[in-house]
Amino acid sequence: MSALGHDVWMIRWVTFVYAGFWGAVSGLLFVYYHKYMHPVSLSLANSAEGLLAVIAGGSGTLAGPVVGAAIVILLKNYVSGYVERWNMLMGFVFVLIVVFMPQGVVPGVTGLWRRFRSAA
Repeated sequence: MSALGHDVWMIRWVTFVYAGFWGAVSGLLFVYYHKYMHPVSLSLANSAEGLLAVIAGGSGTLAGPVVGAAIVILLKNYVSGYVERWNMLMGFVFVLIVVFMPQGVVPGVTGLWRRFRSAA
């Protein structure tokens, strides 16, 4: 980028400030909605869920973390009502995603769709 004449440091700084702004807005909305901030909200398990959502959906795409978050929320909220060991099921799903779609669900499905379209 610097060879093209862009100020790389400034772009990184603006991106960092932009991400920090939206992180602060989301934290403010979380506290506003729950009216209380418990230390469990900042636990390692919650941070790991966010990281797993990004990894499962595909970190190189814009839709990947959204799809990964949907997978985590579905497994956490809905499947836990029917399966007692839902954490093990979540781990099994993530192992399957990493084995069969190493780039994530969105790039994996996109690649399958391209292969299907080219074969037809």
